[in-house]
Amino acid sequence: MDAEHEVMVSPRLTKYYIDKRMSIEIDSLGITPSCGPFLVAIGRNEGISPTDLSKVMFVDKSLTTRNVKQLSDKGYVVNVGDNSRRYSLKLTESGEAAMKKIDATMKMVADDLMSTLTDEEREVFIMAITKICSKITSDINECCRSED
Repeated sequence: MDAEHEVMVSPRLTKYYIDKRMSIEIDSLGITPSCGPFLVAIGRNEGISPTDLSKVMFVDKSLTTRNVKQLSDKGYVVNVGDNSRRYSLKLTESGEAAMKKIDATMKMVADDLMSTLTDEEREVFIMAITKICSKITSDINECCRSED
């Protein structure tokens, strides 16, 4: 294996670390760390359907359904659709407050991780990760178009 691949950070390790740090900070919200990104996505896409939320989150609908149910049961999300068959998800007032706490926690965790880098390293890292995310998004979108 070449040196480039030896230094890659495992996605599972990264998720584990972030979930552990998030759970410490958001335990008082009564939701799992995996619900956090769903709450934020709903807040940033008011009126989104569970199907579209699954697409935004790049996960299957069953995972979305479980997370939305947990958020709904805790009173953070409501369906404001015009009937029981048409879902239109929106954050409640307590959901807005929870989203702010989750956003602040995610920023704190990212800042903590980035604190190990110099300003120059941070700038290079952000440019590199932006390019990688753009490539991933582009490839996923292309893949999804071919499935339609």
